[in-house]
Amino acid sequence: MGRNFKLERLQRGETFVTSEKGNSMVPLISSGQEHILEPATWETVEVGDIAYCKVKGNWYTHLVTAKNDSRGCQISNNSGYVNGWTKAVYGVVTEVIGGKYKRKTKIEMKTIKELLEPITSRGLGLIVCVDTYDFKKFCEEKFDMTSSEWHDKVWRPYMCDHFMDGAYKSFSRKENPKNIFEEQLNTFFDEYPEFGDRVSMIFTN
Repeated sequence: MGRNFKLERLQRGETFVTSEKGNSMVPLISSGQEHILEPATWETVEVGDIAYCKVKGNWYTHLVTAKNDSRGCQISNNSGYVNGWTKAVYGVVTEVIGGKYKRKTKIEMKTIKELLEPITSRGLGLIVCVDTYDFKKFCEEKFDMTSSEWHDKVWRPYMCDHFMDGAYKSFSRKENPKNIFEEQLNTFFDEYPEFGDRVSMIFTN
């Protein structure tokens, strides 16, 4: 059996550009389309990620469609065919070059809660601010928007004026959102329930 150079590079901790033949991941990845692969394990990938893994003796760059502590990751192609379950996950696709796919990232709110605990347990208050840049990146990924689209459709008409008199501004959940910004804000609260229904943002360029 020949050497698996992708596996060897991932096990060395390398991130690199690669490609492979096949149409099982179209339109996320076309046959021969280059993509960026970085090291990962079954514990670190999430449902929706594209993992480089081994299932039943075969190697795949396929979707993670479910996770289970005892069975690992369920791997499927983009047509819905399930390859099987595995814990032999070695890499994850972070971006498809020339395509729309980019791995979604999520702020690790657990870390923030752990940092706050020794302060709040002593009866002290602390405001956690979300950078407007991080909110923008969240919305771009969640709503499949480019940076310029978000700037034109969200920042200019609905957010910019709030920061004219200062770098800090608080926003609350809207029961009946009236515009795209309020819809995105509600989605942010759904994704990060740690904030409750109110978040303070700090403006940065």
